[in-house]
Amino acid sequence: MEAKDTQAKASNAADRDNKSDRVDNIDRVNRVSKVLNVSNDSHTRHPKHGWEVKKLGEVCEFSQGIQVPIEEQYNQCKEGMIRFLRIIDFTQNGEIPRYVYNVGEKYILHDNETAIVRYGTPGFVCYGKYGIIANKLFKILPKQNIFHTPFLRYWLKSNAFQGVIKGAKYGVALQAIKFSTIS
Repeated sequence: MEAKDTQAKASNAADRDNKSDRVDNIDRVNRVSKVLNVSNDSHTRHPKHGWEVKKLGEVCEFSQGIQVPIEEQYNQCKEGMIRFLRIIDFTQNGEIPRYVYNVGEKYILHDNETAIVRYGTPGFVCYGKYGIIANKLFKILPKQNIFHTPFLRYWLKSNAFQGVIKGAKYGVALQAIKFSTIS
């Protein structure tokens, strides 16, 4: 439970404007990031805290969105339809929502769940909306109850995680990341 309490304190401090809280928060993020370090051997332990070091793929599941042809996307919601969430829905305000027929829970992002962008602006963290996610996004779902959800989002936005993403991007015209980059 210590890790989850530390995560809560770190994510709460990130929301405050007090500079000393941010400095303390950076220390907490650095300590907890060692638990989630995507580049360390998964069988080591952090000696100071006794926390296990695990790869993100060991503690989270990833689920890619679905490709829906433009002619199957609608500007009005009809019975059996659900909002279709594209990258633009998270990066820009004022976009007209699109709707698609519900293809199943596997592709639904709930308001309290987190997704990241796989193509275009890889690593961009998305949350706070409900709907079917497009294929350029994928959900990150904790396998166990070890994450304080705001902390998971904060960590995914951290320099530690984004540095891994930045170093692993491929493509020139359309940058992307592979699941293996973070799993």
